[in-house]
Amino acid sequence: MFLILLESDGLTIITGCSHRGILNIVKTAIDITGINTIKGLIGGFHLFRNSEDEITEIAEKINSSNVEHIITGHCTGLNGLFLLKNICKSKITPIKAGLTLTLNQP
Repeated sequence: MFLILLESDGLTIITGCSHRGILNIVKTAIDITGINTIKGLIGGFHLFRNSEDEITEIAEKINSSNVEHIITGHCTGLNGLFLLKNICKSKITPIKAGLTLTLNQP
């Protein structure tokens, strides 16, 4: 299950845990809306059981799609977060208690 925030300049996708795969979720959001600009991905990416090669491939695909903000937590796993951070650099923010997000700023 995921939520699509449709904004004038792209999509923000919010997921609890990406059991069906974060790349599948992104593809479905694009298919539903017809918009391929992803401003943000927020949620757990369910990578804690994936191999380093699988996580690297996912991170490279996310990074090449020009997502502006990637805010990920719990089921992404520490290894997933580390590998995403190495590839996506400053786009990554880990979810933690007290994190406040402001979306759709003018």
